[in-house]
Amino acid sequence: MNRKINVLLFLCILFFCASEKLFAQDKAEARYQKGKMIEISNLLSVEETEDCTSKRYVGSVAAIQLKSGKIDSFTLKTGKGAVKIYLSPSLYSERLNANDAKNLTTLVAKGKTVTVDTYVCGASGKIILAMYILAGSQPNILG
Repeated sequence: MNRKINVLLFLCILFFCASEKLFAQDKAEARYQKGKMIEISNLLSVEETEDCTSKRYVGSVAAIQLKSGKIDSFTLKTGKGAVKIYLSPSLYSERLNANDAKNLTTLVAKGKTVTVDTYVCGASGKIILAMYILAGSQPNILG
């Protein structure tokens, strides 16, 4: 009887360890070069991208809006005009580690050219959330 309980306990622990990995949210991932962030991905969760369409923007950062000392959104000047791109409300609390949050300003800096893969959400399509940001210009279409 005791052996059956131990086996059952072992299987339960194994299941919980495996399910934690299966159901854990992917964290944002950053790439650095010479101490500066040059790429960051996984800025949104799956729930945040439901009922949204993907779109790529390429341009230079014209303005940065801060909230509580952190980047809340930024305005990107593109060849077709300006677009305001928001960062996820849960980005700093759930997806970014402290080092990446601090260094995000080296990637999203006024005057810097960036490529931003986004999700356009909302009934009016005016809520544009950043999913991936890359330093430099990558004009190919997201898809």
